[in-house]
Amino acid sequence: MPLTIDRTQPKAVVFGCAGTSLNAAERSFFRAAQPWGFILHKRNCADPAQLRTLVAELRESVGRSDVRVLIDQEGGRVARLAPPHWRAPPPASLFAQIARTDVKRALDAVRLNARLVAAELFDLGIDINIAPVLDLPIGKGDLVIGDRALGDTPEMASILGRATCEGLLAGGVLPVIKHILGHGRARQDKSEALLVVNASLDEMQSADFVPFRSLQDMPCAMAAHVIYRAIDRDAPATASRTVIDEIIRGMIRFDGVLMSDDVSDISRTHPIDAQVSATQEAGCDVILHGSGDMDEMQRVADAAMPLSENAVERLHRAERMRRRPSAIDLAETARKLEELLKPLGARARQSGTTRSSEIVGNVAKKIERDIVLGRILPKERIMEDELVYGLGVKRHVARAVLQELARTGLVKLEPYRGAVVRHLSPDDLVKLHDVRQLLIAAAVQRIRLPVSPVLMNKLEHARQIHRSAISVGDLELAYVQDRAFHDLLLEATGNEFIARSINDCDAGMRSIDAASLMADNLVEPALVEHDEMVKALEDQDLQRLGKLCAAHFDRPFAHHMANGVRH
Repeated sequence: MPLTIDRTQPKAVVFGCAGTSLNAAERSFFRAAQPWGFILHKRNCADPAQLRTLVAELRESVGRSDVRVLIDQEGGRVARLAPPHWRAPPPASLFAQIARTDVKRALDAVRLNARLVAAELFDLGIDINIAPVLDLPIGKGDLVIGDRALGDTPEMASILGRATCEGLLAGGVLPVIKHILGHGRARQDKSEALLVVNASLDEMQSADFVPFRSLQDMPCAMAAHVIYRAIDRDAPATASRTVIDEIIRGMIRFDGVLMSDDVSDISRTHPIDAQVSATQEAGCDVILHGSGDMDEMQRVADAAMPLSENAVERLHRAERMRRRPSAIDLAETARKLEELLKPLGARARQSGTTRSSEIVGNVAKKIERDIVLGRILPKERIMEDELVYGLGVKRHVARAVLQELARTGLVKLEPYRGAVVRHLSPDDLVKLHDVRQLLIAAAVQRIRLPVSPVLMNKLEHARQIHRSAISVGDLELAYVQDRAFHDLLLEATGNEFIARSINDCDAGMRSIDAASLMADNLVEPALVEHDEMVKALEDQDLQRLGKLCAAHFDRPFAHHMANGVRH
């Protein structure tokens, strides 16, 4: 449907709502605020009938047929529509994995998957999908991207990204390429509240910018709340006139609709009204605010301006790219996609072992790493279908994996909802940390001296591999070896019951402990403490070892309690 422009333009904002239907306050607010669009989150999506009604309510609330409804339906762990009412789209990394050996098969699979996503969205009245992810995971970058990336090379991300866009457009849904200029190498910086990229402009031009330049003809893009130090040392891309004018509009030559990432994500550290003004003045066409918090939405609406003339023109061009979808056989399309994905699933099932118990253990460890390293966040759901279609395991294996994760305390099983990643309150974390520190102190005093040469060699081996993994940015290997190092220390007690009790406490604390792999101010002290722990054992000094262990776990815990967790 062509975009109708009223004489008085709507506000250049996209708002979320709190629940599965609009309340009276939201209806009144949206009628007065007149946002350009709305965004849906998991909290808004219960079942197809409810969601169609909500979409209609959103449109009725502003009294305009041109209002647009957006959603994040990437696939994998970022999918607002989930089983049992909707399909579980595979994570983007699955297509990248196929492309390494069969590019044509990967392209066919990506297009079919995007076409199926578009069919579901179009049926619900949803106009825009905030996908694909074109970020390249590079080095020790922020793990929020991880398996959401379509490739680890510019070429792969470009061709798979275009195929995704083609599938969405064929289904009548506009794609949004993200997160321009690139989120994959962004890291936390102790001097900044936002993520930072320290790479040179030449480095980014030869890698990060390439997929966005290749897809510069797409209708929409989303900018990241990331500071690119080589371009603008102070402002994030969303609020930097230099980044938007010189790089996005200039060097990359993207002239479509530019949206900001969700401003509610940074409202804790950046006053939201000032951020909205800075973002619009910098040149973002549309500002996204998705939390549904009424107080924040009012401040955003007060600060936001109507759509600019340039934004209106870009929105017109975007709408001209929208196609009326032709009918497809959904069941047959899904069957073809499953056939294209099947060889990968078969290899996954046959790699190294055919015993279900070992497969369960391997898959559970993979998901544990994803949770601990922040790829799957607290309160996120993990469904059986995601494991069956995303990892290529049989359904009974997927069920056993979720049960194993629940046994270790990483997730909670909920009827008809799969598993939900456990979320602990600050008070719970304080209590758990206190218990674990008491148990560790008791464990250290029970280490039998002298420690055997065999065990000392294993400890030294784990320490060296852990340090090497940190130096090359292999966080998965670093996490595995960090766990191995501490398990070996517990083995030295000769008391499997105290070791098991500490591991039970660890389940709730591992994401916090993993901060020592990622935060610059925690990495080096953790490495030094590992060195000193080995030395204390060699010197048979349990008192010094106890102090080192206490400090080793206190530091990331204090960091977490002071800074909180990004969601």
